[in-house]
Amino acid sequence: MRVSFTLLVALAPAVAAWHTQRIVPAPRSPRLAAAPRCDAASQGSESEAPVASTHRSAVDLVAQSGDRRVAVSGLSPQGQGQQQQQFVGVPPPSAQPPTLLQKARTPFMGLTLLATAAVAAWQSNRLYARRQIALLDEFAATMVFHLGDEREMASCLRSFRQQLGPGSFTGDMFVAFLKAMATSTSIGVPAVVNLKSAAAIFGLSDAAAAKLLEQTASELERQPSVLGKLTFLSERAMPMAASMAKLRTKFPNWSFDTVTALQRAMLEDLYRKLCEDLPPGATPDSTTLDVLGLSEADARRLMAEVHERKEAEEAAAAAKAEEELRALKLQQALERAAETKAMTTRTTRPPSAPPATPVSPPADSPGAPASSPVAGATLIKDDDTSSGGLFGVGDADDAGAPDEEVVDRASGTHEFECTKCGYVLFPAAGREFKFFGEGFTCPGCGATKDDFVDNGPVDM
Repeated sequence: MRVSFTLLVALAPAVAAWHTQRIVPAPRSPRLAAAPRCDAASQGSESEAPVASTHRSAVDLVAQSGDRRVAVSGLSPQGQGQQQQQFVGVPPPSAQPPTLLQKARTPFMGLTLLATAAVAAWQSNRLYARRQIALLDEFAATMVFHLGDEREMASCLRSFRQQLGPGSFTGDMFVAFLKAMATSTSIGVPAVVNLKSAAAIFGLSDAAAAKLLEQTASELERQPSVLGKLTFLSERAMPMAASMAKLRTKFPNWSFDTVTALQRAMLEDLYRKLCEDLPPGATPDSTTLDVLGLSEADARRLMAEVHERKEAEEAAAAAKAEEELRALKLQQALERAAETKAMTTRTTRPPSAPPATPVSPPADSPGAPASSPVAGATLIKDDDTSSGGLFGVGDADDAGAPDEEVVDRASGTHEFECTKCGYVLFPAAGREFKFFGEGFTCPGCGATKDDFVDNGPVDM
């Protein structure tokens, strides 16, 4: 396509000159008389004496096409012989000078041809540039796809170099590959190793690689995250070229110290991820440390931080699970208490103790009664128990008390649970005042008796 453009530019003046000669008429020459043409009658009259011109009237016949005179003929009168003369190329007597439009037509046609050639060349270059860009993008994607396979990468480099045509495209191919790799590949030890092998396949010197790195960094100025990945990988795969390119100064909005701190954070985060699957007390891999440029002391510190964080996360997860289980048990206890709150039970009084039989004093004692129906026995009068009976509960009250009533809990051993820590207590029936008195506090959290809930009777 470049050859076609050169030929068009070279041939344009020649084509314009040829077209000008074809359109512009030949210069008009002065009137030339051709040899007279005579027929047989005129030839016969040549021997005769010439006729005086005063007795002859001549007629001129003119044929004209546009502004160009084609032919001129002359005829002699009848009786004096027919004579015809023809003149070619004689300008008409009434010829007009060319107009401005006629004068401008020839330069205009030349300019038209030149503009057509220029447009064709521009379109040719445009299509050629598009094709080259498409090939470079395809090459970069193919190289990233075959990362790690040096044989396929070398074959891809040779194939696309032939497709790009004559010229040096190694630098453009390397820049396209760097951009594609920094965009689509995550940082890590394999990425550093693959970039190092790819740079060896291209066979670039440190100075040439530094210039190409600068070009790539200038094209990625508006993508600081991608530029940061390129800096991280290049400083470890091509340390000399990256140092010469000064990639950490190519960030438009960040200072050198800020970029240095970000690169250090990227390195530590990467090694922490590598330590996630390592057991506690593992030894750092020397090969990994050499590739990443990390010291052994820093590696051990980062590994200890990872294990401490994992232990804290496991402890927090266990505490959360225990808290969820405790909350579940408390919810179940509250549901059981709500179910047994309005149960109807039969109230039974505690068994009354048998009345004590006082021993009657001896008969000769001064407090002894005069007579007794049974010897050694003392009758208890009704008025002795009128104030409430032996146990302080009147008989009349007992007679009038109902046999059944609705209570808030069933009889027997109940389950009491602390609403704060979930501690469970089972005081024996009838012994609550001793084991679950007013001054009781939870042995688990120190909560008072009011913070306990009655879950109802249990089967003991």
